[in-house]
Amino acid sequence: MNASLWDLRADGPRRVAAGLMVLFAAYAALGFWQFMAHLDVAHPDFFGLWSFARFVHLNPASEIYAPGRIVAFQHELDPGFGGSYGFSYPPVHLLDLWPLGLLPYRTAHVAWITVTGAVYVAAIAAPAWRGRMILAAVLVPAATIAAAYGQSGFLSAALTIGGLRLLTARPVVAGMVLGCLCFKPQLALLVPVALIAGRHWTTIASAVLTAAALVLASSVAFGFDIWPSWIAAIPRMAGSLEGLNPLLDHIKPTLTANLQMLGVAPRVAGLAQLATGIGCAVLIWACARRGGGANCAAVLPVATFLATPYAFVYDLPMLAGGILLAFAAATRDDRPFNFAEVLILTLGLLLPVQMFTPLLPSFPVSTLVIAPVLWVLARRALTSPETLAGSR
Repeated sequence: MNASLWDLRADGPRRVAAGLMVLFAAYAALGFWQFMAHLDVAHPDFFGLWSFARFVHLNPASEIYAPGRIVAFQHELDPGFGGSYGFSYPPVHLLDLWPLGLLPYRTAHVAWITVTGAVYVAAIAAPAWRGRMILAAVLVPAATIAAAYGQSGFLSAALTIGGLRLLTARPVVAGMVLGCLCFKPQLALLVPVALIAGRHWTTIASAVLTAAALVLASSVAFGFDIWPSWIAAIPRMAGSLEGLNPLLDHIKPTLTANLQMLGVAPRVAGLAQLATGIGCAVLIWACARRGGGANCAAVLPVATFLATPYAFVYDLPMLAGGILLAFAAATRDDRPFNFAEVLILTLGLLLPVQMFTPLLPSFPVSTLVIAPVLWVLARRALTSPETLAGSR
């Protein structure tokens, strides 16, 4: 075997991978210690999710979109809370949050991270359930940061990766899983491209029916006026989010955020984002036509962060999952990455550390890291024996 290729079954690369896992474990332990030390005073994003669930238990659900209403409720829940978390999601998100409102805050937090974290690990590690894969999925910095925020990063990663991995074997179930992504549509921009390109008509029908069922279920559960309330609130919420961009751009792994941090005019940044999104769609189309869900499961989660203008650091379990699947496939197919490729993919796994505790706070690097990762994975996907066989 070419000495320039890194086979993770060889002693040297395995020791390097083990060392990297030790560093990830140390970072996870430090994150857990920090979280526990500030448990009584911090209000992570999960406080917002829990407050949304509590709100719909105690108030008409449609009022969650009323200006200032949810923020006032959050201050009632905890007078020590000095911030604000607005609910900008589609109403379907309230369906999975609703049970949290039945639990005390800390119990709800542990339950949310445990359940969504478990389905995230399952989406990456099943069906082989290899210990190394499970350990890597748990210890990557993206998982540590997602757990610290208590946001929905695990859930969106599980739905995206799990749905794509089920495309061939369970097309109806795959559609049901992917249809649930309607709770966060900005992370599902490339999914329809992959499904149409791969001619997965059964999955498309299943996804559409699932999304429609969720719309109906949320209407029945929270009142049919909740959807008009959300639609009417979209312009105001978009304006509020635009105003927050300068404060939040440093934790957004997107091209739009990077360009705005560099002082690029919003119109120019928008055009660049559109062009990049189209390029990512073309790439995913090619991967889906030539290799189906197996190719897209690694590439699409990475491409999403170049295609969407709106994502946060806590969404990066999607990217980490794509990289881990690529490493597993390289080992399984006996096509190891070379040293340069391993370095690029490792930087992708380390990206959340730089964003969460910025080493270069004045210089946005996420696009400069994600683009090479996408190049490595897409080239591998488009030239794999499985892909080439499928294209004949």
